[in-house]
Order: sequence, then structure tokens, then C-alpha cells
Amino acid sequence: MSIDIKQLLGKTINKLKPLLKYSLLTVILVFIFIYGLIVFRISQLTTVEPDEDQVAEKLNGATRPKIDQQAVDAILSLEDRSVEVKAIFNQARQNPFDE
Repeated sequence: MSIDIKQLLGKTINKLKPLLKYSLLTVILVFIFIYGLIVFRISQLTTVEPDEDQVAEKLNGATRPKIDQQAVDAILSLEDRSVEVKAIFNQARQNPFDE
């Protein structure tokens, strides 16, 4: 019993010919299925909320910056002395992103 590769290949191609008619439809359906899975997974991941332990860990890890009271007093005294500095501070308060 010997297996002829050419004969086996010919039989396989003959069996696949009816399926080649629907190859474009199959490829489109596979892409739609994969796209649907990706959208579903993204929607799952965006609705996940952290648990209390994760929130507490992040809050404990973040430290608030400390401002030296002497520096604050010095800036306030400069602001009180100079009209130009007052204008700069007021302008910065009105639009902090303006340069």
C-alpha cells in the first residue's frame, strides 16, 4: 500500500473547491468575530473598578508636597510690596496656562 501524494493532493483540492466559493464570506465573518471579541473585552476592562485595598495602597503611596511656611510668607510679602507682582499673580489666577 503506497500513498501517492499527487493523488492525495488532487482529492483534497476537489473537496475544498466548494468551500472556496465562500472564502471571502468566511474571512469577513472571522474578522467580524475577532473585532467583536476585542470590543467586548475592552468594554469589560473599562468597567472594572479597583477594590478598596488597591485604592488604599495608591493613596498611601502618594505623598502630598509640603510647602515651607517661610517661603509662603516671603512670596506674600513680595506680592504686597510690588504692584507689578500683584498684577502677575492676579493674571496667573485668572488664566494659569497663559505664559
